[in-house]
Amino acid sequence: MRSFSIKSILTLFFCSFYLLIYGCGYRFYSASLSDNSDSDTLLERTCIIKEIIVRNKTHLPGLEDRLMHVLSEELLKKGCILNNDRGTSIYAEVRDFNMTVQAERSNQVLIYEIIMKIEFNISMPDGSVISRTLSSPFITDFSSGARIEDILLARDREIDRTIRDISVELIDEYISLLRRD
Repeated sequence: MRSFSIKSILTLFFCSFYLLIYGCGYRFYSASLSDNSDSDTLLERTCIIKEIIVRNKTHLPGLEDRLMHVLSEELLKKGCILNNDRGTSIYAEVRDFNMTVQAERSNQVLIYEIIMKIEFNISMPDGSVISRTLSSPFITDFSSGARIEDILLARDREIDRTIRDISVELIDEYISLLRRD
């Protein structure tokens, strides 16, 4: 039986760790950016988010929390870094939320439609501001049973899907602007 030395085991461990971390595309960044021109260039080309502020101007409570959660989640999925000192600020305002009946039969609603409109202002690190108003570019229909619990559950599922679709559209546009520069 062959015995392994501590040196060979440690070498094997560190080589495996190196391949695991760097082979998957992970990179280590310093926690703070210095004030030289290289860090400014990095800041302009990297998705760094300073803050996300969301306001809800509709009658439906909680939309601001849902939008904040989805924006944060989608930004992290795209590789964005959250930094409280520098970066891009995203201001969002949920301006409109409507849920209307699209079809009914025998006094029972079969299909509802949800339309949501959100205004975004993105303050870039260079001081420029990008303003976009996005609304659900599609008709979000859902049907449910007659029980109020079923209707609210289906409504909440569709609201989350609509918020996610709008957020992904905004983030994709923002990241494409960063890459264009």
